[in-house]
Amino acid sequence: MRELAVFMTTNPRDVNAINTFTQFLENRIGSDRLGNPLTKQWRVVVNEYARRISSLAEQDLGQDEWEQSGVALEALENAGYRVDLREYRGALDLAGLCFYRAAKYRRAITCWDRCGATQRREYY
Repeated sequence: MRELAVFMTTNPRDVNAINTFTQFLENRIGSDRLGNPLTKQWRVVVNEYARRISSLAEQDLGQDEWEQSGVALEALENAGYRVDLREYRGALDLAGLCFYRAAKYRRAITCWDRCGATQRREYY
């Protein structure tokens, strides 16, 4: 799939590439056409997407973009994708941070409650 290859070959700090891939994921999620979470290709790309999101500073994205990233990560978790990042308890933990940065605090708390990441400073 072209979009996966393009994303993987862009500079990891390219915010436009991250936003474009977030929109691609939203379109796939909205039409129930996410790839199979068991295929290596999709697992690698989703993990890289999460890694790139996790490396962004709060000021790198606007609130709408943080919210879109949170929606995408939450949907990926719900679709069976697992994110393996040392500092996060999966995609829901990272989605919670995205929602927090988007000032969607209730949704952030819901994500953190679901994945058991209630010891975060932002949780309180």
